Parts: sequence; C-alpha cells; structure tokens
Amino acid sequence: MSSDPKEPIYQFTAATVVDQGKAATKLIEIEPDGTVRKTSYDTGATYWRLKEIDEPDHQAMAAMLRRLSTHKRICLLAGAPLPHVDLAVPNYRRSNNADPSTNTLCNAPRACLVIDIDGAAVPDGLGHGERIAEAASWLRDNCLPASFKGVTAIAIPSSSTGLYAAEDGTWTKAWLKLFFLLDRAHPLEALYRWARGAKIAGFAVDPAVLLPSQPIYVSRPVFVNCADPVPPELHAVVIDGPVSDRVTLDVQQFETPLVAADAWSAKARADTGSDWHAVLDAELGGEQGFFQVLTVALGLAAKSAATDEEITATIKALLTERADRDRQNEYDRSWVLSTLRRFRAADHGRRARIEAGLSLLLTSPAAARDHGGHPMPDPTLARHAGSASEGAAHAVNGHSPITVSMAVVPDCSGGDDCDLPDATQATAAGVLAERVVAAHQQMPTSDHANIKPTVLAQVDANQPEGDADTEYEQLAAEYRVAEAEAEANPYAGHGCNDLITIVQGLDHNDPALVDRCKRLIDAAIAARFEPLLKGRVRKALAVKLGITQTSVREQWETQEKAWAKANVPKPDEIEAQEAEEKAAAAEARQTEAAGLWTKVSPLAVDPALMDRLRRFVADAGVVGEQAGAVSLFLTLVSRLLPDRGLCLLRRGAASSGKNHLPEIMLKMMPEGDVITASGGSPKSLPYMGGADNRGALAHKVLYIPEAASIAPRGSVENDNTIMLRTLISEGRIVYQVVVTRQDGPPETVEIVKDGPIAVVLTSARNNIEAELLTRLVLADTDESAALTERVCASILKRATQRRLRSTVAELELWRDYHRWLALGGPYDVVVPFARAIGVAYGGMAVPLRVRRDINSILAAIKASAIAHKAQRAIDGDGCIIATLDDYRHAWTALAGGLAAVYKPQVSAGVMTLVRTLEAMLAEAVAARKAKVAEHHKAHGPGASLPHDLRPVTTVIATVRQIMARLGIASRDTVASRIEAALTSGVLEVVNPTAPRNAPREYRVRVSSTALRAQIAGSAAMPAPDAVAALVADPDVLEAALAQAEAAALAAPEHDDATTETMALGDEPETDDDVADIV
Repeated sequence: MSSDPKEPIYQFTAATVVDQGKAATKLIEIEPDGTVRKTSYDTGATYWRLKEIDEPDHQAMAAMLRRLSTHKRICLLAGAPLPHVDLAVPNYRRSNNADPSTNTLCNAPRACLVIDIDGAAVPDGLGHGERIAEAASWLRDNCLPASFKGVTAIAIPSSSTGLYAAEDGTWTKAWLKLFFLLDRAHPLEALYRWARGAKIAGFAVDPAVLLPSQPIYVSRPVFVNCADPVPPELHAVVIDGPVSDRVTLDVQQFETPLVAADAWSAKARADTGSDWHAVLDAELGGEQGFFQVLTVALGLAAKSAATDEEITATIKALLTERADRDRQNEYDRSWVLSTLRRFRAADHGRRARIEAGLSLLLTSPAAARDHGGHPMPDPTLARHAGSASEGAAHAVNGHSPITVSMAVVPDCSGGDDCDLPDATQATAAGVLAERVVAAHQQMPTSDHANIKPTVLAQVDANQPEGDADTEYEQLAAEYRVAEAEAEANPYAGHGCNDLITIVQGLDHNDPALVDRCKRLIDAAIAARFEPLLKGRVRKALAVKLGITQTSVREQWETQEKAWAKANVPKPDEIEAQEAEEKAAAAEARQTEAAGLWTKVSPLAVDPALMDRLRRFVADAGVVGEQAGAVSLFLTLVSRLLPDRGLCLLRRGAASSGKNHLPEIMLKMMPEGDVITASGGSPKSLPYMGGADNRGALAHKVLYIPEAASIAPRGSVENDNTIMLRTLISEGRIVYQVVVTRQDGPPETVEIVKDGPIAVVLTSARNNIEAELLTRLVLADTDESAALTERVCASILKRATQRRLRSTVAELELWRDYHRWLALGGPYDVVVPFARAIGVAYGGMAVPLRVRRDINSILAAIKASAIAHKAQRAIDGDGCIIATLDDYRHAWTALAGGLAAVYKPQVSAGVMTLVRTLEAMLAEAVAARKAKVAEHHKAHGPGASLPHDLRPVTTVIATVRQIMARLGIASRDTVASRIEAALTSGVLEVVNPTAPRNAPREYRVRVSSTALRAQIAGSAAMPAPDAVAALVADPDVLEAALAQAEAAALAAPEHDDATTETMALGDEPETDDDVADIV
C-alpha cells in the first residue's frame, strides 16, 4: 500500500472468484470454419475474495498486470471495500444492491483511469496482436480527448485483441485497455460521469469499468484450437509519453453533452410513454445516434411484456436497415440481452427500494425499538441473505410487498440496537425514505389502492419523536399530495400504451364510462403526447364508446382548451420556464456542436478554406465564377450575424448560369436554413413559417430565384418588396391585419417577423426596384464567349466521366460545417482595422449609396471571420477578431459587383453587348473592304465608289439579330441592355426616327477597351494592400485620421457636392444607416 493515503497512485481492488468451476476470464474457441466462439466471463460467480492493491508507478503496475494476465480467477475492481467488510472471508461483489446492507464496495477517489477500447478504427496492420503497443500509442493520440495526447500509459490486450480481421483481410480494428495516471484524485462518480459524457461526445471510452463493482478483466482468455495472438511480453506494456506522465483531467469537460443526453432520454420516455417501438422507429440512427437511443428503448422494453426474441429481432431488423456492419456487430444479440438483464435487475431493485421505503414509513422508530430495532426474526439475514431476488421469491409465494420488505430490511432510523454500520444506516434510513414518494408515483395504481389506507393510518397513529420526526412528517405530507393527485385523476402519469390498455379494459356497462373516458383524455392532454400518439388514444376511445373519431376529437379539443385555461402559468413561472428552455437548448446545441467538430475540424482549421470552397464548386460542375462563389459563400454565412446579413443580386441572361451557382451553394446548407420563394401572394412574406412564429425568418437565407416574382406590376409596387426592404434595413417586419371573429367585432392582429436575414436574388432583367437595389450588392455572371467555350468543354468532358469528383461525402462535410457554424451563432465580430478602411477610401470617387454599402462591406468581413472562427482569436467579450485576410475575402466577393453600380461603371451585360456590336462592325468593315477590292478590280483603281460602299462606322441590326449573336432567347433582356447602354452614353442610335420594327443603326461611342480601362480605374473598395499598409504603419494611420477629422470640422454643413448628389433622386439615409468607421 502507498505510504501516503492522501495521494493514491494505482489503486484498485483485486477480486478472486471463490466459486468452484468459475473464472474471471473467457474461453475462446476457433471453429474449423474460422468462427470465433466465446464464453461469458464469470457467469454464475457469487462469492469473491477482495484485496486492496496499490502500485507506486507505471513500471510496477505493468509488472503486476503481466502477473495477473496468467491468473484466470482474478480481476480488478475500481471500487473500494466498505469499512465494515471482512476481507478475510468471501463476500459479494456489490455496490448498488436493492438491499444496501449486502453491498461490499463503494465509490472512492482514484488518481488512475482505465479506458476500455472496443473495436476502434486504426491504420491497417495495427489490429494485429503483436502490434498492440503501436495501436495503443495511435489510439491515445488520435481517438481520446486532447489531454491524453502524449501522456504515458499502460496498455493491456482485451479478449478480442488480434482475433478479428476485416472481410478484405486488413487489420483495421483494435481492442485493448489503457491505464492512465491522473494529476490528482477524483471521486469515482465524477470519473464515471466524465466517461459517460466522453462516450456521448464520440470518444472511444467505455464508462462501465468505472463502476465500483464492474470487473476490469486483466487475465488472458483460455484459447482452444488456437494460440494467444498476443505474445506474453506484450500482456502489459508501458507506452512512453513525451508530454507528461499524468493526465490533467477536467471531469466537467463533457458535462454539457451528458446533461443534454440525459434530458433527451427523459424527454424520449415522456414523449413515447412506455412505447419502446416508437423510440426506435423515430430516433435510431438519427441525431442521437445508436447507443443513446438503444439504451432508452431497452430501458422501456425491459418493463414491457415483450419477449427477448421480439426485442432482439426488432433491433436487429432496424440495425440492418440503418447501421453499418460495425454497428451491427457492436450491438448484437448478446449485447441486447445483457443490457436487458441489467435494466430488469435495476428495475427490480427499484421496486425493492420502494417496498423498503414503505416499510420504514409503516414502522415508526418507537415501534421498531419495541422489536429490538429489527422487525425480522434473524437480523444477520439483512447483510447476506436479504437480496432482491429472495424478496421477489417471497412475493411470488403470496406475501404482500409490505410483508416482504419488512422481512428483509431492518429499521435503521437510529439507536444503539441497530446492527448495521453507520454508513449503511444512513443509506437505509435516508436514501430509501427520500426516494419512496417519487418511486411510489411510478407504481401501478392497484398498488396505491392497497397500500394507501395502511400507510396513512400507520403514520397518523405513530407520530415519531425527536429530530427524525421531520423526515417522516415531510414524507407523509408528500405522500398525501401524491395520493390526492391520484384521486383527482387515477390515470395521470401513464404512457400512451398504458392509457390504451386501460381504455380497452373499461366496462361497456359501467354507468361512469363517459366520465372515465373524459379523465383519460385529461391524462393524455397533461402528458402532452405527440400527434401520432394522440391519434392512437382517440381511436381507442372511439372504438370503446362506439362513436366516430371526429366526436372524440371535438371533446378532446374542448377539454384541451379548458385544461389550457386552468393551467395558465404565472409571469414568474413563464420567465423561469423560458430560462430553463433556453439553457436546455444551449446545452443541446453545445452537445451537437461537439459531435460535429470531430467531423468538420479538418475543414474548419484549413488555412486555405476559400481555395477548398472554390475546388468544391469547380468539382460540382461550375466553370469560372471564382468571385461569385466567394460572394455567395459569405452571403450564406452572414445570416449568423446578430444585426444585418448580406443581400446579393446575381444578374445574368437566361442560360448564363445565374441560378446554377446559387443552387450548388445552397445544397451545402442545412435543411431548414434556406427559404426558397419562387413566387407567392403579395403579402406572403409575413406569413412564412406561420403567423405566430416571429423567429421563422431569423438567421435564415431567403432565396428568390427570379426577382421578377417581386417586381412591380405596372405602377403598383409589390407588397413583398416593401416588406423585404424593411426586413433588410430595420431587422424586422411589423404587419397589421384585420381578422374577423365569430363571437365579436373584427380585431387588428399584429404579425411580427424578426431578422436578421440574408438574401440571394437572381434576375435576367433590369427590373429591380430602385430602393431595393440600394440594399443589394451585385455579382453579375460572366457572359463572355471565352467562358461559354469553357462551359461547353466542361459539359462535354463530364459526359465522358462516370461521376463528378465532388462526392456526396464532400457535400455532406460542407453541410455539417454550416450546421456547426449555425450552432454557435449568432456571432459578434470586431474589425480592428475598420478605421484604416475609412482612411483608404480618401480620394476615391464614390456615390451616395456607399453609406449603405459600407455596412455590406463590414458584413462580408465579419462573415469571413465567422467562417474562419476556428482560426481567429477571441477577445475578452467573446467576440471574434477579424483579420486582414477577412478583408481580402470581402474585397474578392464585393469589389467587382459594387464597381458595377458606381459610375462610370457599366454592367457585365452591357460590356458583352458592346463587344458583340464591335464584332458585328468588324465583320461589316471586312465585308465592305472585300467589295471595294472587287469594284476596283472590275472598274479600275480610280473608279468612284457607289453609295452602298461608303465607309462603315455604324452597325445596322434588329433586336432579334442581336439576340442571335448574344445567344440570349429573352427579347426583354437584350432590350434592357440596349437601353442601359444608350442611357449611359456607351451607344448612340443614329436613326432614332426609324419605324418601330425597322433595323436600328447603332454607333459605339465608348469602345470595350476604353470601358475596361475605366473599370480598372474606378475601384469601389480600397485595395487590400492599401489597407494593410495603413495597418502596418500606425503613425501614418493616426496622421491621416487627424487630418480627416480637421477637414470635417472645417467643412461647411452642406457643400455643393452633397446638394448636387441628393438632387439625383436618392433619399437621404438615416443616422442608423451610416457607418461611422473613421
């Protein structure tokens, strides 16, 4: 033993099987066909010799484990022997028995941790028995929480180590146990909760070995027809740790996912009642995975009348349908049956504790002392013979539950005559009595009726005295409250299946049948069943009463309204409930985020995240559109900002791919985060998600694939456009509508829809309402002939390939990534270089709408920071700190689109039109030149030219001819581009008075070369390098800021430029719309 008990090292209890013919190991036999057959470990073993062990370091512990590997009757236990246990004689191996007096083990502080790893995936070859050390090192560093990485450990093989190769002959699964030293001792209960949480979070940890009486099997199996695949020298091996000899363990690390999982288990039981089928059907393989759902379902199944064959067959069928082969092997028939046995034993123990608690309640301390403190003939039976199984046998033989409990549980409320030690007295008198009321509420109603009169009579007739009296008085009061509730409605608290069984058992001739059915409905309403379960109860009631389900539904709704009116919570109750719901939701989000992190972490920490996005989009079949992909990505992420998201407009002709890229990108989004509105009534926006759901649009992406659906009709503006503008700018919609009432005058109802929201629109026309356009940033499609050639080549190339390089797995990874981001939102982001952007704007000619666009620029920067949150620092207030890289991504996404709406810019569509007309002009010039040469050849070099061979400086064409040259089928699109070119002065019509359907004669006033030069010289955003230079030189930045401030103070309140700009028709912005970044 260690000389310092306050500093335990490797402390365990060694347990040796005493029963003849039993062992603490397995027998493994290899059949001729290669099938592996195993016996159970220690089935039937009852008595054990217990001995405390304490090894001082890793080497000594490893040596002891190697010795124990050859002893087939010895295993280790994490728990410690109770003080009263005589270690010189055989004992039970118990820590939570129905009769506490028979327990021999208890929780104890431990500074060591055992991790049992079963079937974890490892690199090929590490599953071999002779490579256990390599497998242990790899698992420690890759499959356990980060605090274990590089820490010294001891590895021992499990019974399955080296036995199972995959079907393709690879060795990619490992089974072993790892022993770690901790930096300090933790209570065993805390270690067990940590292990449960770690398993829920997805780590290869089995919490069972941390229960006080759960064996840790260290002996090697007995092998038949085969040799041990693990060499003797590797039966225990020390894995050196380059980082530390001990693990710094945070036992609260996984408390959040554990609490959320327990809450889900309780909710699953409440939602489905006792219907284990419903739990499996609804949840198995879903967001809760497999282990948690199977555990809850088996807990319910253990209490049902279902046979083992029915349960195992149902689970096997569902696993075959929903799980891979590894999951099916992990949760096989033996696992299901052993789990069922544990639940049934625990349930029997719970019932035994109920009976024990009632016996304490029935027998007051004074009455117990009259019997010598023991209302049982032989008090020694309480320690070694009063097991739950014996109590069950007595009950079967005809004894009532009260009689049985009095026969096996002593009164331990105090006094010198009590034969049990103090710790056990506290357990019997305190824990059992405290649990009796809660457990009593779970007992069948028939038991209540039998027990109630006797219990209350005994309590009233035997008022105890002294300090212990308070406990009995409180217990009796709580018992009376529970009984009063049961009297008010004896069906309350039952699950769906139980209520249906009660309905089916009602007597048709019972004069109180209708009243009983109403009480059953009240019980079902209080249980808050899901619609499917409600329907099952209604159907049963309709069959029993011989009426239609519609009649039952009407009665149900009447009682539901009355119940809701009677149960209106008080304001403080509502506030407390909302706080509780928010906390539960936050915990659930954290749990899900932790699970997703294991999948998305390689993507989230990738410094080339945007490059990977571009590759994914290209693999999905998008050619070009690099800036468009970034702008769309940042728009999607911007929905997670707390105030205002990006609103993006993609313009392009039909067949230019304006919708293709958004639809690819939107597939990356989680279901429910995108609202697609291809059309709708003029006032559909405030009703999205339901009139009462004010958060239906918050932090969502609204996708409008054709902006024509919200365009004005003639001179009438679309109501949805007005409300969309308000939602973007103000962050919410408040819409009032008059609703008629059957029982009163019309009433005004207010519908509120909260934002913020991100918006993606596409359009083939220039028909975006002007005020809405000022709230949008642009990302026009590339309609150049060069890109058209690349698109066609890509389509033809893909036709020769079997599949796209972007796989479903890659798409699912991006979807999980967006889901992971959303679980942490909304996010606050600070932009420390914002003032440098303002200084860099100095000298740039920008229009008035930059007052709104600066908010979009900041939103894009913040969205990039959110997308890279795993790579960004967090300040003391929890805000993400943006970097200059985020400005570069924002510049890539927005600079081109913003420049398209700033003078002297023209759109990409107008640019394409000009290039097309220039090509037509070049063709006309070449044709004239050829004709002139022919004329001179026929009439001589000096012959005068006819009128039709005069010099060509214009293009004569109809709209239809231009459509054909552009490859655009929409006449409106081409006409709108011609109009835009004429308005901007790029084109001129030489024959404006020509008839309507006659060809027009166009002159190109500004060549495409000149337009490109203008675009290059008219940037809409400061270049990233300019901003970076200011950030790198704080002195220059501060001087520029001081100069700007002095200039602002010296400037008149309204200068001519501002007045002239305002006269252009733009409305002045409010102070809230102006970003004061300088």
